[in-house]
Amino acid sequence: MTLTDYASYPDSPDLAALNLSRLVARLEHNLLSSAADLKPLRRSEYQRMRVGANIEYARTNLQTLERTLPQIKPTDRRNDLQTDLARQRQILKQLQIVLDEISSSQAEPQSDEEEEDDSLDGEDLLDTPEEGSTTDEQFEHEEKEQATPAPTQEQPSTLRNRSHAPTTTPSTATASATGSSIQKNPPSPQQSSDASSDARLQATEETLSSHRAEQENLTSSMLALATQLKTSAQTFHSSLEAEKSVLARAVDGIDRTAGNMKVAEQRMGMLRRMTEGKGWWGRMMLYAWIFGMWVVAILIVFLGPKLRF
Repeated sequence: MTLTDYASYPDSPDLAALNLSRLVARLEHNLLSSAADLKPLRRSEYQRMRVGANIEYARTNLQTLERTLPQIKPTDRRNDLQTDLARQRQILKQLQIVLDEISSSQAEPQSDEEEEDDSLDGEDLLDTPEEGSTTDEQFEHEEKEQATPAPTQEQPSTLRNRSHAPTTTPSTATASATGSSIQKNPPSPQQSSDASSDARLQATEETLSSHRAEQENLTSSMLALATQLKTSAQTFHSSLEAEKSVLARAVDGIDRTAGNMKVAEQRMGMLRRMTEGKGWWGRMMLYAWIFGMWVVAILIVFLGPKLRF
């Protein structure tokens, strides 16, 4: 059994809630589900300390999310998150109760009778063969037993032949007796140490397999995140390309407007030079012409109709 430690870094409430839900779901699967294997927790104090640290980390994240609830603007989202946090708090309480029970059960010293029962159970598990199993090793052992006493029985067999007595080979009976004596003999300390080493090896293999599964899950999630980042980068690049064309057209329009403004400025300068090129006397002459034309227009309008020929 292994649990992943998540690095603490500032995230948005949605991402923090997602990480917390994943951590709580993994803890619930490893401790509260029907398929949970609690043997590593009962066997290793390090595993219990690690699970306790993960529970404490999840509780800290839950309290942090509860403090950030007022900052969430949508009411529906805030209510849903509050409900999820309450459910996760109950799950964390159950996980802590289970861990405390395991720790207390391992802290109590076992009596001599329980230790003897455990040792007897271990011997039965190690020494009892499976029903209906006839292995080749027993046959090989019997053949070796038959081949070993053969030279020692040559002289009795010749004596029996001289006395015309029936000869019987006791190799089969000897092999069966040795097989039964081997099965009835208690296990040696070497066998018990081999059994304990096999148990430790099996526990190590289970831990490695769980680590490998978690590593594969993390790798798949990281690949999914990388794919999403690549897709978002491509979308952003395409939007930049589209905006680049719009910006190019806007720059062209600004350049044309600037050119038109320059042409208008040149024309205005030419008119200014035409009006002010002759100096002060020319300006006064222009005003005099304007006044004279004004007087002529008044005479034509008011005195012209009165003239009769």
